[in-house]
Amino acid sequence: MKKEIKLYNVLFPIWFLLIFPITWIIVLPANFIIDSIVLIISMKVLKQVDIKENYKKSILKVWIFGFLSDFIGAGILFLTQMARGNWWYEYIASPVATNPFDNLYSLSYVFFAVIVSGVAIYFFNLKISFKRLDYELKTKKILALSLAIFTAPYILLVPSELMYNSHSSNRKIEFFTNHIVSTRQSDVTVEYEDSEAKVVKRKFSQDTKYNSVIRNAVNTAKRVYRGQKIDIRKPDFNIIFQNTYDEKDKGVKIDLWWEESTDKYLFKSNDKWYKINENKSKAIKEGLTKLSSGEFIKKFKIIEYTGPAAEALEKIYEDNKNIYYLSSIRSEKIILEFEDGMKIDLQKALETNMVTIEELIKEGLKVIVEKI
Repeated sequence: MKKEIKLYNVLFPIWFLLIFPITWIIVLPANFIIDSIVLIISMKVLKQVDIKENYKKSILKVWIFGFLSDFIGAGILFLTQMARGNWWYEYIASPVATNPFDNLYSLSYVFFAVIVSGVAIYFFNLKISFKRLDYELKTKKILALSLAIFTAPYILLVPSELMYNSHSSNRKIEFFTNHIVSTRQSDVTVEYEDSEAKVVKRKFSQDTKYNSVIRNAVNTAKRVYRGQKIDIRKPDFNIIFQNTYDEKDKGVKIDLWWEESTDKYLFKSNDKWYKINENKSKAIKEGLTKLSSGEFIKKFKIIEYTGPAAEALEKIYEDNKNIYYLSSIRSEKIILEFEDGMKIDLQKALETNMVTIEELIKEGLKVIVEKI
C-alpha cells in the first residue's frame, strides 16, 4: 500500500541504526565505550580487586552480547512494521516508528522492547560474560544488573520524527494525542462560503506545511466544555480529512470556529468540543487565509479528449446553486496537467478538490450549467 511505503522508505526510525550494518561503524564503538565505563565503575563501586584483569576477561563478551541485546530490542520494534490493520498502524506501527509517546499502546510496546533487551543483557552477562571471573555469584549478579539498567537501549524511546521535520526547526514532541484524525487521513479539504455565499472547496496539498499543521493541531487539541453556544452561527470553515487510498474511508469532518475573545480556534467533532492552542491557531489562520485567497492554487492546463465518447450529458459537479454537465461521457479521459508535472483526470481532480469548477471553466472547460 502506498501509505506504508512512505513510512518505511522515507522516515527511517532512529532504531534502524541498530539493525542496518552500515550504521554499526558508529553504534559499535559507542556501545563499547558505554559498556566499558559502566563495567569499570560498577567494579570500583563494589570494591573489587584485579579490576583491570577482570575487565579484559569480560569486556569483549559484554560488548558483543550488549549489542546483540540491543539488536533484539530493535527487532521487536521492527516487527511492528510487518503487521497490518488500521488500528495497529494508527496506534502501534506508525507511532513506534515516529513518536512512541503518541499514545499509551505504543509507549508500552517500546518499553517492553527496552525491558526485553535489558533482561537479555542481564542473563547474557551473568551466564556467559562473567563465567570466568573469580567473583562471588552475588557480585556477578550486581554487575550484570548494572549493565542491564545503564546500558539498555533507551534510544528506542527517542522519537524519530525529531529528525524528519522539514517544516519547523522547533519541533515539539506531542504526548498522548487524541487521534481524531488518523495518520493515513492526510488528504485535507477545506469548505467555506465566499462573498456570494457560495460553498467553495479547496485542498491543502500534502507538500504544504499547513496540511500537517492542521492535522497536528486537531490531534493535539484539548477537550473543553462549552459554557456559551458559539455554534449558534455557521462554522467559519468545515474541514474534511480523508485517506484517498482507501475507498472505504468515510473521512472525518470537523466544524471550525474562530473565537475572537481568545484568539483561538474551537472545533466540534462527534458533538465534542475542542480548543486549539494560540500558536497553532495562528498558524492555521494564516494557512486558511492563504488558501481562501487562492495562494495555493496550482496552475494547470486541460488536455481535452477528442476521441469517440457516448453522446449523453455527464454530471461532473454540483454546488448549492448549479449542476454542471459535460456534453458527452468523457470526464475520465480529460486530463489536467499541473505545473509540477502531475497529471490527473478531470473526474478525480474534482472528487479530490484539487481544482474548483470555476477554475476549470476559467481555464476553458466547456460545460452545460443547470440552475437548481
